[in-house]
Amino acid sequence: MSVCGARQFAMLGPGTRGRFEVGINSKDLEGGERLVAQPARGMRQFTVWLTTLDEVDTELLGWLRAAYGAVG
Repeated sequence: MSVCGARQFAMLGPGTRGRFEVGINSKDLEGGERLVAQPARGMRQFTVWLTTLDEVDTELLGWLRAAYGAVG
């Protein structure tokens, strides 16, 4: 889990079926095929599923930077 001050902007954890879950808290992003929107009452607005290290790319890092910047 990563936090900025007292506000959480992202969470990391094991997923299912060999996947790794990245949860992103940001109301400024738009969901899509890879950035999957979550139900409004959840702890995060979006989830990205990773199966390989190559999926940690500039697109994912951009979403994380945007979420971090929104809480600052």
